Amino acid sequence: MNKTFLAIAISAIALSGSTVAAPGDAVPHTFSNGTTADADQVNSNFAALVSQISALVPATHSFRDYSGSSIGTKVFSVQDTEGEYDREVRVFNRSVAGQVSYTRNRTLTGSTVQYNTITLDNSGAELRFTEYKRHNPTTLAVAETRTMTPGVLIRTESMEEGKTFGSDSALHSTTATPADSGVIQTTTLISSNQSVTVNGVNYSGCIKTARHRSSSKLGAYDMINTLCPNVGLVRSVKSQSYFNGGNLSDTVSTLKTQTILTELLLCDGATCTP
Repeated sequence: MNKTFLAIAISAIALSGSTVAAPGDAVPHTFSNGTTADADQVNSNFAALVSQISALVPATHSFRDYSGSSIGTKVFSVQDTEGEYDREVRVFNRSVAGQVSYTRNRTLTGSTVQYNTITLDNSGAELRFTEYKRHNPTTLAVAETRTMTPGVLIRTESMEEGKTFGSDSALHSTTATPADSGVIQTTTLISSNQSVTVNGVNYSGCIKTARHRSSSKLGAYDMINTLCPNVGLVRSVKSQSYFNGGNLSDTVSTLKTQTILTELLLCDGATCTP
């Protein structure tokens, strides 16, 4: 036992007699000399100390608890300051062991404007983003494939609150003019045990992560995600800046900032468990 903790324990037992401590005191009971200590009250003080000491240790979480691994389809409503899309449907495929892939169909007033396939590797203790496919929104044929080696780190098996983890990956593009680009991404678990209401549904025991990505091929952005047990992502707020028209050397290009709020609408026919 820690010497300091032992000294506190001996002091608590040596002092006898008790009164209930006022709200806000470190322990629930205080003692007076010359009277007999009550064992239940001493044990209650120990329990309070253990609880407060434990509270000083950052909470640790596994990404698998927030992956929504039983979910096949998720539908999100989207508020986009640039008005590029207003709805997003993700259909998950787990037929390959150690891998999760999903199609991401983004629509505006019912018409597909973006269609992508995202592949994640969850075979080990980490969840990594390994492949991105861009499809033609009209024919849905694959127009471009980008692979990451090693995969970009999304979450870890042991995420400690307040800690940041990251990736530095080589990106390979199989476009007509192949090009490589670095991907640097960091994620921080900023809070846990959060309650949130999204589209009228209450979720509890959720975590929030803050993600920062820099990449000329995958895009640069800052994002805050809220993920809940058995459900996975329920809310995402993303801010990104990009040049609208022309290129970096074009004087008529304007830097635009886009904010996107994505909130869960349906989860496997609204049967997911908060």
